[in-house]
Amino acid sequence: MLDTFGRLVYRLDLGYRDRSIGLAYDGLEFHDLQEQTDHDEKRRSRLDREFGWQTYGFHRGDVLGRRPTVELAVGELLSLEPLLPRTW
Repeated sequence: MLDTFGRLVYRLDLGYRDRSIGLAYDGLEFHDLQEQTDHDEKRRSRLDREFGWQTYGFHRGDVLGRRPTVELAVGELLSLEPLLPRTW
């Protein structure tokens, strides 16, 4: 997406600017078709290639499932131990 000055704008659900790590929730509404998944992968590859950001997509089961998939992944990326079990 372009802003009013013609610059590319990327939106992430959660970003760690100091580490250039971004997280995105790939919900069913906009990310369930193969075409949308391909678009997401191209966008994430471009963020890495052009801006040095590593981006990771998570799905509903990752975020709301029984396993702490997101917590463990983010903990590993940030070299932190997540507080488990989560309480939501």
